Amino acid sequence: MLAAAVLTGLLIVILIALRPSGPIPADVAALPDFKQWPAGPDRKRQFFSFMRPLLEAENARVLADRQRLQRIAEHPADLGWLDRRRLASLAEAYRIEDPGLSDGALIDELLLRVDAVPVSLGLAQAAKESGWGTSRFAAKGFNLYGQLSAQSQYPPALCRLPTAARPAA
Repeated sequence: MLAAAVLTGLLIVILIALRPSGPIPADVAALPDFKQWPAGPDRKRQFFSFMRPLLEAENARVLADRQRLQRIAEHPADLGWLDRRRLASLAEAYRIEDPGLSDGALIDELLLRVDAVPVSLGLAQAAKESGWGTSRFAAKGFNLYGQLSAQSQYPPALCRLPTAARPAA
């Protein structure tokens, strides 16, 4: 149960991390209408074909952030202005809100959070929570990870992937 919560948390972190990286490419302005394929293997194939490149691209971006973070971690006593700015930016993106953390503690916390999620896990989570891309929230809000409810207690900018038509907040 704890492992599922941790994995779900990592997926949410990936979605949050999408926000600063800018919109999804212009040719992906909205989800395809997955209801046009009958439920079953065709819809699943289309959904995975659509989602896999998005997850792979985001994982590549996150891993690049992790590599920069690991380079910073090698010499924490020699942090310059740019390194501190990168740490602050990552801390904001990954919602680390403890201003009293030392540089070393912040780096350690970020190293726990800044990492890729297996593509298979991202695909399975998106498929389950969006009904293979057919849920109302997926179709209308590009929301694939079930972070919205009818009562919507979360700000919309945190609950959907940015697109060319709807940039990140």
